[in-house]
Amino acid sequence: LRGDRGEVSRKAKAIQKTMAAINHLRSQTWHCPILKSDDDRRMVYGVVLEPGTVDLQGDVLALDTIESAAHKYLIQHRTVGDSHSQLAGAEVVESYLAPADLELGGQIISQGSWVMGVHVTDDHLWLAVKAGEYTGFSIGGTGERKEITVD
Repeated sequence: LRGDRGEVSRKAKAIQKTMAAINHLRSQTWHCPILKSDDDRRMVYGVVLEPGTVDLQGDVLALDTIESAAHKYLIQHRTVGDSHSQLAGAEVVESYLAPADLELGGQIISQGSWVMGVHVTDDHLWLAVKAGEYTGFSIGGTGERKEITVD
């Protein structure tokens, strides 16, 4: 365009950058290690999200965000997947926000962390968990990235 001095091009690049960031966020997963297992009951426990902890994408989630995610999951999903591709032979039987700092499987869990207990019903899946093929929970999610400036 005549006389735009590159403004259209700059705006188009900004839109492309924003769309790329949105698409990147839509495909994010978070990996959360299994901290404890109970062989007799086929239970595994782990932290799903922890407040104030930097995740694999370099983000830090606040307690209210974690609480919202935990509640939304229980209301809308309550399913356990296998590598984000199919349902797993497992069921969520415990899900809570840690009311205080606590110890789980030899690790200190921060107050406000989302902790989940999963009962594994499938024999092959349980053998894979015991063999170390599954080492934690991985949640997929979407979010809106907001830059925070510190004065």
